[in-house]
Amino acid sequence: MTDSSFSSARSKWFMVYQHNSAATLRLFCFPYGGGNSAAFHAWPGLLSKNVEVWCALLPGRGVRLGEKPITDLRIMVEELKNAIRPLLEKPYALFGHSMGALLAFELARGLQTLGLPLPRHIFLSGHPAPHLPKHGKKRHMLSDDEFVEDVKKLGGIPKELANNKEALEILLPALRADIRAYETHRYVDGPPLPCSTSAFGGLQDVDVPRDSLEQWRSLVSGSFSVQMFPGDHFFLNSARESVTEQVARKLEKIAMGLLR
Repeated sequence: MTDSSFSSARSKWFMVYQHNSAATLRLFCFPYGGGNSAAFHAWPGLLSKNVEVWCALLPGRGVRLGEKPITDLRIMVEELKNAIRPLLEKPYALFGHSMGALLAFELARGLQTLGLPLPRHIFLSGHPAPHLPKHGKKRHMLSDDEFVEDVKKLGGIPKELANNKEALEILLPALRADIRAYETHRYVDGPPLPCSTSAFGGLQDVDVPRDSLEQWRSLVSGSFSVQMFPGDHFFLNSARESVTEQVARKLEKIAMGLLR
């Protein structure tokens, strides 16, 4: 299923796969750098019928391919914050992977500042706690050839696209913009989020070890857990069934609590 086959939503920033008026809980999903909502296309069929899955649509990819990508994460958060407000009439949870985890976390903090309803749960996947120092090269400053080779090693470019020059020309602007947004973002101290939180990681992800996930604990005041899955940084795809099983279990408990 592609972005263009989604049902219409109330804004260009969020789209739902299947409207489900009977759902008691919404799950808003945020893709990794350069990704789009296709990363979550199978999720509605893998989660409870009590959950309605919504996906963030970022500029420069998918149905918004013709728009200029945003290189400042703060601007993305502001846009998402405004777009999500009309969708908060139901209890909800947030899931983000890699850059999407940072987006989800900063979005929740922005909603907290406004006194708006907070998520019942946040899933922070494949991203170290943002207050930790950033190490390593600045990928967004590499030449195109270096950038492509580096992201290939990370697993961020699908094998079927890695040697397709035309496809790479389409993919690279959004990917580079997202990585720049992530690498230039600076965490600002604030009150802990009073939300229950799960941090997910890949056992073979050398860039996001378990101890960097454990550090999220200091940024939330609700219950907190870390779950590791087989795979590298993109375990979200390679271990999809295991990931969605854990998400489904947590959301089902939350949804059942809402039904009481």
